[in-house]
Amino acid sequence: MLSTKLRVILSCLATLWLFLASCAPAPGLQPPAKSAAAPASGTTEVAPATPAPTPKPAAQQPKYGGILTAIAASDPPDLDIHRQSTYATFALIAPSYSGLLQYDPLENDRLIGDLADKWEMSPDGKVYTFRLRQGVKTHDGAPFTSEDAQFSLNRLGEFAPMGAYVPFVDRVEAPEKDTVRVVLQRPVAGWATLAGHGRVLMGSRHVIESKGNLKWTAVGTGPYKFAEYVPGVSLKLVKNKDYFVPGRPYLDGLTFYVIKDTGTQMAAFRTHQARFLGPPTYGLTPSAADVLKKDLAGKAVVAPYYRMAFSVFLPNPLKKPWDDIRVRRAAFLATDRDKGLAVVADGFGELAVTWAPREWALTQDEIRKMPGFRKPKDQDIEAARRLMAEAGYPRGVKTSIIVRAGYSDHEKLATFFRDQFAAIGIDLDLRIVDYAIYDRMRKDRTLDSMTSLSHFDVSDPNMAYRYVTFTYGQMASLLDDPKMIELLDKQSVMLDKGERKKIISELQYRAAEAVPHIPIGWQNAYLGHWPEVMNYKSGYGPGNNMKWQDVWLAG
Repeated sequence: MLSTKLRVILSCLATLWLFLASCAPAPGLQPPAKSAAAPASGTTEVAPATPAPTPKPAAQQPKYGGILTAIAASDPPDLDIHRQSTYATFALIAPSYSGLLQYDPLENDRLIGDLADKWEMSPDGKVYTFRLRQGVKTHDGAPFTSEDAQFSLNRLGEFAPMGAYVPFVDRVEAPEKDTVRVVLQRPVAGWATLAGHGRVLMGSRHVIESKGNLKWTAVGTGPYKFAEYVPGVSLKLVKNKDYFVPGRPYLDGLTFYVIKDTGTQMAAFRTHQARFLGPPTYGLTPSAADVLKKDLAGKAVVAPYYRMAFSVFLPNPLKKPWDDIRVRRAAFLATDRDKGLAVVADGFGELAVTWAPREWALTQDEIRKMPGFRKPKDQDIEAARRLMAEAGYPRGVKTSIIVRAGYSDHEKLATFFRDQFAAIGIDLDLRIVDYAIYDRMRKDRTLDSMTSLSHFDVSDPNMAYRYVTFTYGQMASLLDDPKMIELLDKQSVMLDKGERKKIISELQYRAAEAVPHIPIGWQNAYLGHWPEVMNYKSGYGPGNNMKWQDVWLAG
């Protein structure tokens, strides 16, 4: 039983957090304040391990100890940070690793050092040099050196979906034990912003070479050590007492409970079995958030976060009927995106044509003037039916779509597209498959079509390589459109932001013509936590700020 004094303290904390939550900006309306940028040419950027702390009242001073409990929406296929691209892996095991750079956990739009305390870009924009912190050790006590970083970057680059985070690398050099040099094939604007992504993590060369992979091993340099994984139950991490950031982490450990059913997730949060509900799940829809706000008013904190999830239908251009551009365009025209956002996101999102992060995207007014987005839908449906007839399918066509098992969002997506396409005679047969089959069929392009719900965690358009091309990403496109690749290449070498934005605008219009995917738009979400969870700041999408090193428990 809680003491009277402790009850009073928790009540005060709850009131304070609810006040802070009420001061938050309106959800889904404004992007983060600014975008992280690479250091200026020829300059060195020095990044502290943690930002200078702001003085706090005594009652708000961080406390050590306690286990943070959170919810994972699924089991990871394995724990290999260089061979898995799914969030189901990274959300659970990222706290065991570090990157060369990172987005500041307390100011998520700012790029700072992680394993590297300094980095610089050459005047021609082709060479990045990272100086590693001294005395960093891996979880098994071995020193972390430039050879570990070199090995990790090379291994990362071998796997297409992950290599897109660090594109156009010619070679990685380790001239000294504390120096890593990345030589690019050509200048790439904003390359450091990609290298700072939360999924660009450094492993231990000796561990990977001795075991052959990282499937069920996690030996990194992060704030928490891998302790135990019980499939279908939980994954546990414990405090790394030798973590290289002084005084961190605050927690004794993390426990992620694997709970796939959303109703059971909500119940686990209500009963305090889980203190946190949000990342590492994909968060709460507005309707679910409203339920928690009502049921736990004055008790729990429920606040919006920028999930930045992009929902699309992916036709395979190598298979009939999708090999015909007229069929892809017909499906593009027929889709009602407003209904789509209502179905998959409770209307909490924005329309989009392709993966262009917020400040680079066409405006909502510009998008709504485009065929496929305009209202009413009558003219687009009529045009879509004409295209189907011209393609040789006046009476329609039957095809299939594979759906990732265990994710209600994917099933919602597939059902929505099936209903939309039925209006123009495309009959989708839904086939639910396990992730391993889903992943293999995507990479082999042996499927007819699929859904994709991918996250854009970096506010730089270079990340679009990962999503709008098959060769570079194998994630959310089964098509390599030469014109789209040409535009991506052109913008990537430009340092002038205004010129880059013009090209990214052209890229979005080209996506509507080539139809590598049929989009709905961006989804946002809510997160919930109990008021004793302190110092958590949601990142730009769920793929950053996954280390929990600055979070502490007030009680």
